[in-house]
Amino acid sequence: MAGHRVTVPDLYEGATFDTLDDGIAHAQQVGFGSPWPAGVPVQVHAMQADALLLADGDLDVARELVEAVDTAELFLYPGDKHLFADNSLPDYDESAATLLRQRVLGFLDDLE
Repeated sequence: MAGHRVTVPDLYEGATFDTLDDGIAHAQQVGFGSPWPAGVPVQVHAMQADALLLADGDLDVARELVEAVDTAELFLYPGDKHLFADNSLPDYDESAATLLRQRVLGFLDDLE
């Protein structure tokens, strides 16, 4: 959409799921393994009161990642939605999604 090619790891090893809950259950079963690779930039975007983020300890993990990895950034948005950037879902938050998109595009521009 913005002229960038993005490659991401397949943390689900090719598995697909009909619901978010099914995907989460799979992730909890198999885990995600090793820490973030050195020198690879990363951004984490989430809403600060996302119950899923808080209940699973993911916010703590994100904060630890930012402390441990020089190229890591954490962005927290006001609100409590999990999939706030997906405009096809009820959790969509236009303001937060717009800011997230701007930050991600800037991040990608800086990689080139």
